Amino acid sequence: MGFFRALKSLVSPKAMAEETIDAQFKTFRHFAMEYPDSEPHELLAHVLLARWQARGVDVSKPGILDKSMIDTMPFACLPVPTCIRALGLYVLYKEQPSVIELCPEYGVEYEVLMRPVHEAIKNGTVNELHAQQNPRTADSGQ
Repeated sequence: MGFFRALKSLVSPKAMAEETIDAQFKTFRHFAMEYPDSEPHELLAHVLLARWQARGVDVSKPGILDKSMIDTMPFACLPVPTCIRALGLYVLYKEQPSVIELCPEYGVEYEVLMRPVHEAIKNGTVNELHAQQNPRTADSGQ
């Protein structure tokens, strides 16, 4: 991040929000290049693990990969790049809830992006929605 972008993100909640979201896109692209045969859900889980690790979480602990898969499951039901944006908004909410309060459009955007997932959960078709984006995982029964 450049010096002026870093400075701007300190004084502008909107700039901070976009930096946080953009970081998830960059990390996703990195893992997509490193693991080209991975499905979106696997990549999203690695993005979240990387974020946790950057925040001081010991990602080598037993069960942490499973937790990242569980936590990213709703986002993995959305197509790329929507799933990455939704994960970025989730990370923003978890790490900087005050930014969501100052810029409520991010909360509204999250609700709009996640609406199909919430509807699929409600009507019992979330596994089918997930399988559309992650067919290999669905075929293997995971």
